[in-house]
Amino acid sequence: MRSMLATFSEVMSKNGVGRARDVSSAAQPLTVGAIGICAGIALSMTGSEDVGAVLTLAGVLLLLWGLHRFGRLGADPPGSDQPTPP
Repeated sequence: MRSMLATFSEVMSKNGVGRARDVSSAAQPLTVGAIGICAGIALSMTGSEDVGAVLTLAGVLLLLWGLHRFGRLGADPPGSDQPTPP
């Protein structure tokens, strides 16, 4: 049973099926970081400079970490840009 699961996961990773989940998990910090930056800038403009600065800095750090995770996924598998036939 264990070898069958290992074979299944190898096939899925070679076909790029597991990559979609990896990309979405890497894109999540990018989204949250961008929202944090915007919220921090907005707070800084309304008068809460200290809270806005901390939130902006946290957003930038989260954005950098998300870019790092996204870059560590590597190149797209060959032929992934072509549409699949119906």
